[in-house]
Amino acid sequence: MVFDKTGTITNRNQSEIIFIGEPLHPSEALKILALVNQSSHPISQQIKYFLTDIIIDNNHLPNVEKWAESVGKGIQGMVDHDFIKIGSKSLMDIFLQHECPDDKAVYIQMNNSLRGYFSNTTTISKWARESYKLF
Repeated sequence: MVFDKTGTITNRNQSEIIFIGEPLHPSEALKILALVNQSSHPISQQIKYFLTDIIIDNNHLPNVEKWAESVGKGIQGMVDHDFIKIGSKSLMDIFLQHECPDDKAVYIQMNNSLRGYFSNTTTISKWARESYKLF
């Protein structure tokens, strides 16, 4: 049996994402939202929905420049003079990696500082549970 990466075994509709770290200032959250809005990756979309729920006015997102995606690592870009990276521990600057406790988390780096990370809980999809019973 072969599975693709994201969403085949887990049920994205029943997963919950939380932010661990000092609470984000609304302007920081807006910049992160602008960056994840550029990506169609399911985790970026989860972060987008999480931030949309806490940002009152998200109709005027700041411009994103120098946007780039590193496959399997995350995304990065310049938003209002702040260089932001969102992704795995390996995407973060080497001098910050010792501050990244969880290899499965999605970290937020703003300029030269680690702001925190997103962690999600997922549930096994009904399809995967049923398939597992066959073995």
